[in-house]
Amino acid sequence: MKSYKPTQVEILEYRENEMRRVRFLSDAEVAERLKQERREKIGLPLEASPLTWPAGFTLPMRSKRGPLWPKRADNPANVVAPDQDYRLPEVELTPPDKAVEMLAKRFDGLNTGSASDIDRALKCGVSPAVKACIAMNIDPARLVVFPWIKRSALKRIGRLKTEHHGALIEAMVFSRLEQVYKERSLAFTNYRAGKMATDNYLQMTDDVAAWLKAREAETAFDICFSAALIDAFHGFGVDATRHETKKAGQLVDGTCFVVQQMLLTQSQLFAATNHQRWKMPGDKYDYKGQSRFPSALCSLVYVGACRSGHVHADAAHSDCGSVVLPFEVF
Repeated sequence: MKSYKPTQVEILEYRENEMRRVRFLSDAEVAERLKQERREKIGLPLEASPLTWPAGFTLPMRSKRGPLWPKRADNPANVVAPDQDYRLPEVELTPPDKAVEMLAKRFDGLNTGSASDIDRALKCGVSPAVKACIAMNIDPARLVVFPWIKRSALKRIGRLKTEHHGALIEAMVFSRLEQVYKERSLAFTNYRAGKMATDNYLQMTDDVAAWLKAREAETAFDICFSAALIDAFHGFGVDATRHETKKAGQLVDGTCFVVQQMLLTQSQLFAATNHQRWKMPGDKYDYKGQSRFPSALCSLVYVGACRSGHVHADAAHSDCGSVVLPFEVF
């Protein structure tokens, strides 16, 4: 096939037609998607990814602590000083290829694609996080890289009737996390059992929902990759974190759908009482199921168990930090 290079007009037309799906993609990534869709239409195999890591970047092999995000003067929400007895552990991280193997063993029927597919998904999902960190003067070595499974795949594997992310987490991910933590001699408890699976209890924020949809469209198989920043918002309440991420423009609030899946392959980051506890500001939660959403989901390790619960969005806690996902947003 003659080499095809999308024009700027084609890129702009594609953006207009697919706005919700590609709003978080650069022009280069839209052009790559147009090229791959053209090849699919005429029956040619997808090309190997031309994506490369930003200059000087190598995948972090060990978690790394770093400074706190500075609270903006116009942020009215609660922030407290972090408790130094609850910190991100500095431990070895699970490499991407090993992490994919771990998911495949826990989810029968998972289509992880080929080695080149995985490499392309890795770079496609993580490179924007690295670029965002560089732009914000955050050390990208602090990123925790991990694979996660799409909603459509979890629905298919579990033979479920819904793609609601709370229902999928409760039915498909938490059951595996029970095994993950059992292997660490810890229990797993979901305090929100039966109160996650419908919109009146749990919803993603609009921006996070759009971001997730765009990520899921990146690959033709069942997994995607993301990179999390865990300790930059230690001591921030959910409302305080949302204010900062909205102003920054290159930070996505962590949704339970992605953050809880991180524990499937990186549970060493969250395995002791003195590990920093996690809030997930990318979701709105109402523990009464009245669609008021005063809260967000959280996780902590306490008294021999990993526990999933909720916190009020306006509250700040010295032992907790909001998990965010840096991403180069255009």
